[in-house]
Amino acid sequence: MTIFLIDLEAVETRYTGQWKTHVPALLRKAGHHVNIISGPTDIPSATTPGAFLNFGGTNIYKASQVEQMGRLFCNGAVRPYVSNVVCSV
Repeated sequence: MTIFLIDLEAVETRYTGQWKTHVPALLRKAGHHVNIISGPTDIPSATTPGAFLNFGGTNIYKASQVEQMGRLFCNGAVRPYVSNVVCSV
């Protein structure tokens, strides 16, 4: 089965750093084909005051993922009953 995994931005000081590599490896070990949908890596560095992450950068990252998924649905790469989509929140 093909699994489209919409990942989280990897922050090494949080669980997302390990999640980015560990979850796909587990799924592949279980015999699945994993297609990872990541955002861009050239997001400007900035921290939102009072937060641990960059809210503007998060929006850039997620918007890119939404575009990629839309294109996969449009070109038929994601097919009902054959593909699974796993999203992060």
